[in-house]
Amino acid sequence: MDCRLLEGENHAPLTAAKVKALAGHRIEYLRDSDIDKSGRGYIFPRTGLVLGSHHRNVEMDYECNYVSMSSLVEVVDLGVPKK
Repeated sequence: MDCRLLEGENHAPLTAAKVKALAGHRIEYLRDSDIDKSGRGYIFPRTGLVLGSHHRNVEMDYECNYVSMSSLVEVVDLGVPKK
């Protein structure tokens, strides 16, 4: 399924199996709270490296370690980062 707000194929809603397949990949994602609902149409996408899953959360590589799977609206796989 294509994304409505991000460019690429939408991988949301995520399951634990999908998160395991994305482990080691950089993703661009939108949470429900990253979409401006005031009518101006702003979106604030985030990127991060998927490390794995923990219960109903996606484990990421930065200071906000976990992102709830249920809060993800769109997820685009950017591939494996080059070294």
